[in-house]
Amino acid sequence: MSTFLELVQDLHRESGAAGSAPSSVLTQSGEAQRMVRWIRRADLAIQKKWHDWKFLWASTQYSVATVSGTQDYVVPDTHGAWDPSTFRIDGELIDVVEYQKVKNEVFDTTAASYNQPSRIIIMPNKSLRMDPVPDSAYTITADYYLKPVAMEADATISLIPQEYHEVILGQALVYYGNYENAPDAKVYGRELVVEWLPILESEYLNNEFNSRFTASGSRIEVIAS
Repeated sequence: MSTFLELVQDLHRESGAAGSAPSSVLTQSGEAQRMVRWIRRADLAIQKKWHDWKFLWASTQYSVATVSGTQDYVVPDTHGAWDPSTFRIDGELIDVVEYQKVKNEVFDTTAASYNQPSRIIIMPNKSLRMDPVPDSAYTITADYYLKPVAMEADATISLIPQEYHEVILGQALVYYGNYENAPDAKVYGRELVVEWLPILESEYLNNEFNSRFTASGSRIEVIAS
């Protein structure tokens, strides 16, 4: 299992950089500091590539009790993206729509219109708007995906599953090669990304129709005989 520090040390070794490998990700300067930043940046770039990586799925559902007369509800600090198909009100599925599709509608928010919400509007800031405005307490639940989390301390482990940490190293080598004008490091980094990213995507994306990814990233359909 590769920690943040171990990934930085791997980058130092695989890049062929001079001197000793960093002994910590903290209080570094010069090239060592850049290596720390490149690993952190590579990790975040891969986490941000897809909002619905399986490793970003929140194990605890979002749950909120509506309040009579309150239309809007905030999201958790850890929230990255909703899974719209999972929204329920008191255990029953409820329609969900993006704000952009209804922004020109005129909503009645007078007390006389309060009722059990029949749909939920996902606002541009990812908060939730009930329509109509709730007239009582209803329990809203939904699955969601976490926002990417940066590695900070020596022993921090990326949210990316450890068996695929080669893709972090590969992307960091590309950053190193660009900065240091080191084509060999850049080529090697790209090879690692090309090799490992499609495998990570195949395993940790919600593939449709039991499909899997080819090395090019295209889907192929697997049919059981």
